[in-house]
Amino acid sequence: MNTKSDSNIKIGLSTLAVALGILMPASASAEVSFSDNFNSYENGSTLGSPWQWNVETFSSSGGYISGYYPGDIPSAGVHAILNTEAGNNASNVLKFYGDYGYSPNFEDNKLVQTTIYINRVLSAADVVAGTVRLDFDYYKWAAEENGLGGVSTARGWVKLLAANFSDTYYVNNFDITASSGHGTAVITFDGTQEGLNLQYGFSVISQNYSPTAIGIDNVAVARVAAIPEPSAFSLIGACFAGAFVMFKRRRSAS
Repeated sequence: MNTKSDSNIKIGLSTLAVALGILMPASASAEVSFSDNFNSYENGSTLGSPWQWNVETFSSSGGYISGYYPGDIPSAGVHAILNTEAGNNASNVLKFYGDYGYSPNFEDNKLVQTTIYINRVLSAADVVAGTVRLDFDYYKWAAEENGLGGVSTARGWVKLLAANFSDTYYVNNFDITASSGHGTAVITFDGTQEGLNLQYGFSVISQNYSPTAIGIDNVAVARVAAIPEPSAFSLIGACFAGAFVMFKRRRSAS
């Protein structure tokens, strides 16, 4: 038996195991996931928990003025009506539009931001290294039904906020500009965000009663597994190569 070769092989394999432990993705068991295609709702109904909503007003220069948060369940009088096409309940979409119910919101060229979203307090399992992605489909409602237009804008987004909501640490927006399409917004965790608030949702910003209606469908939030950088793959390959060379040397020596 070549004790030195055996020892070298063990060292090489131990180095490989350590490299793989450091570089390979975290377990998929720590996924943050959510999906809603709105097909479980009756036509004309409103969304329930975990969806929340709020309306905030800003000056024309963007300074915050005020906001209100009527509760966890969106109001049909504000923005969260579900419609179906030709009575087919399998084709539900969320019809989402800005708050027109309080006229002082639109005085003096104020900006009105209406938001529907979900908030999640992050656990240690949620924030293992990796990326979480919001995906959704959208289209602009027809012009005769106040489809998004004029100076109004809309976006899907993910945010990371302080535990007490006092600070926003990260925002990734996807601006809805085309008449229809697919949107994506992402956030990356490194393990230090436990206890913070992850929010994902949709906002429309309107001014002077400019039309706002958009359709949202197939909302999905899922973890995207971390993939080692090219340099990491090189290190893994080098470890394999080193173990293989030592194995060949041992075979030759024997």
